[in-house]
Amino acid sequence: MTDWTQTHPTQTMTTPGGERVEIDLEMIPLLTQLWRHGFETLLACQDLGEAILGGGTRVPPQERESHAADRMGRAWLKVRMEDGPRLLEVLQPLSDYQGWVLHAEEARGRPWVSVTFPRQDIVEAAALLGRAPSMQ
Repeated sequence: MTDWTQTHPTQTMTTPGGERVEIDLEMIPLLTQLWRHGFETLLACQDLGEAILGGGTRVPPQERESHAADRMGRAWLKVRMEDGPRLLEVLQPLSDYQGWVLHAEEARGRPWVSVTFPRQDIVEAAALLGRAPSMQ
């Protein structure tokens, strides 16, 4: 999904578009459910703070410690801009998104929603999507 260095244990998976990508192990259930429902993803990381400290992002070495501090324990996901509202609708039961932060950005010439959220919510988010009726 990106050209960044992997810092977490991964498994190779095939996206719905046929691309072979390395997915952080903890994110596999969530990505499986997102793809099942037709979400397109650009990025998934089980702990952004760890990735920053491990040099897995584009944060310069001298800034890694400060950037990682408030991102430790936070998962990171990017979905298409148009998928953001339906993702939030399904995941609303997660304590009304306590600790969920979304912001718009552009990547690969398209708008995306960058979502960071508590790492401990990964499992429940996957379960909620697993119970949701088809969204395609």
